[in-house]
Amino acid sequence: MKSSLENIMSTDRTRNDIEAIDRRREEWMAVVNAGDVERYMSLFADEIVWFPPEMQAISGREAVRVWLQPFFDRFDYQFTLSALSNRLAGNWAIERGTFTSRMTPKLSGEPMELSGRYIVFWRRDQNKVWMIERYVDETNSAPHVFDNQL
Repeated sequence: MKSSLENIMSTDRTRNDIEAIDRRREEWMAVVNAGDVERYMSLFADEIVWFPPEMQAISGREAVRVWLQPFFDRFDYQFTLSALSNRLAGNWAIERGTFTSRMTPKLSGEPMELSGRYIVFWRRDQNKVWMIERYVDETNSAPHVFDNQL
């Protein structure tokens, strides 16, 4: 059985971890909205697996970069994330939330509005930094919305 001190320390660690993940989520929104692919990649673990809607999983940081780069080349973003819940277990956290994204073509065309739900598996690395290890995207719009844009 845990002592009162152990429970307080555990609660403090949990609070600190949630706050650290909140900061990483804020950074995530900032780098997407700034169109900074390099800083965006710094949020991902080397072993990232991204599960886009109705597509095959994309494995590895470089593969995710190759997939995302055309979007950043062609669109300006207004991107928001809203975490609904976080569950912590040691060096892992599972976050569930919603997102909205307004993608405005850089050259011409009408902006597109996307929204949906997401699940992120965060992993605390050896440097105690929370990294995105898995990202599951459930966009409310079919992926073909990008067909004539890319």
